[in-house]
Amino acid sequence: MRAAVPTAAVPNTPGYSRNDTEREAATRLQLFLDRAEFAPGKIDGRYGEFTLKALTLYRQAHGLIAPSPERTKLDSPGSDFPDPIPDTTGLSLGSIDPIFIHYTVTEQDIQLVGELPGSIAEQAKLKWLPYKTAAEAIAEKFHVAVNFLAELNIGKIQHIHAGDILLVPNTPPFDGFTIKDLQAGPALTAETVTGDPKSDPRPN
Repeated sequence: MRAAVPTAAVPNTPGYSRNDTEREAATRLQLFLDRAEFAPGKIDGRYGEFTLKALTLYRQAHGLIAPSPERTKLDSPGSDFPDPIPDTTGLSLGSIDPIFIHYTVTEQDIQLVGELPGSIAEQAKLKWLPYKTAAEAIAEKFHVAVNFLAELNIGKIQHIHAGDILLVPNTPPFDGFTIKDLQAGPALTAETVTGDPKSDPRPN
């Protein structure tokens, strides 16, 4: 279950290394590029390498004039936000609203967590690979970096339970159960992975 969160409602909680304006501006751009199918990498609220490359490709694809290579940094006292601010002239960033939403963790999210076998051969026998933690499952669902999910939810992601409410980027969620419910095919046999027909669980 998802609920919209006004931008101003994201708190400047102690422990945040960047201020809200910095984080929101970078996240808004990443969401814009992600929705336009110019993947900025995992959403992390930063103007990282993948985000800047995605922005360049977006501009080229839409015939937008490339900005000057010289960029400036946000002047925020006490901020450790090292990323240069790209020129976003001509982009409809206002279409990304809200930037963050509240998401209620479901039982299905928790069911995606499990123990992963150590060997590749044993993993090949599984119909799907479980996540190590609920935080990883939620992060994957919203295409967000785990450390950014932790930054948005200080002290909440270590022990996630169904019914917990987390703050996440406003991106269409990926349904892990789409993968979980797939039927295992012959390409996912132990023989395929190990080359040893004796390890193939299928009957001769």
